[in-house]
Amino acid sequence: ISTRTRGIDVVLAHRTQLGQGRLNTSLGVNFNSLDTTSVNTNEKLKPYKDLYFDLREYYFVRASAPPSKMNLTLDYSVNKWAFLLRFVRFGEVKLANWNYDPTDLDIYRPKVTTDLSISYRFTPLVGLSMGGSNIFYVYPDLHRADLTESGGAWDPVQMGSNGAYWFGKLNFRF
Repeated sequence: ISTRTRGIDVVLAHRTQLGQGRLNTSLGVNFNSLDTTSVNTNEKLKPYKDLYFDLREYYFVRASAPPSKMNLTLDYSVNKWAFLLRFVRFGEVKLANWNYDPTDLDIYRPKVTTDLSISYRFTPLVGLSMGGSNIFYVYPDLHRADLTESGGAWDPVQMGSNGAYWFGKLNFRF
């Protein structure tokens, strides 16, 4: 297939001293529109292109570039400590169901996830970070399992469906 994507990315960043530490703030915003311009195939397969690139496939291609995503990050460091708080807003995604009814779409409404981490530098070369992504277990909207791509409660959509991810990292600089 051939597609055309049009959009805009805007990133604003600010750094300032706050108390004894430094606060870095960034806001990233993306808006775009992806359209399928053509389905490229050879002459023998041309009569069947609607079978292998149907309504569902069209919506899945469009969902691969969601219409919007926003990211606000606050990163504060003081002495040997660093604290990161991030909010990510995933825009709405629409997917067609297995019933191929263009009026019966699965609509995954916008969602906001929250990431948080705390880091400590033992030395300039060794540090420890602990935190989580999507710490409030935000999930996509539920849909009928018999009509989704995965056969589960939702399709693979804008933000994933695994809930929170917790981590601990030991960092070494060489």
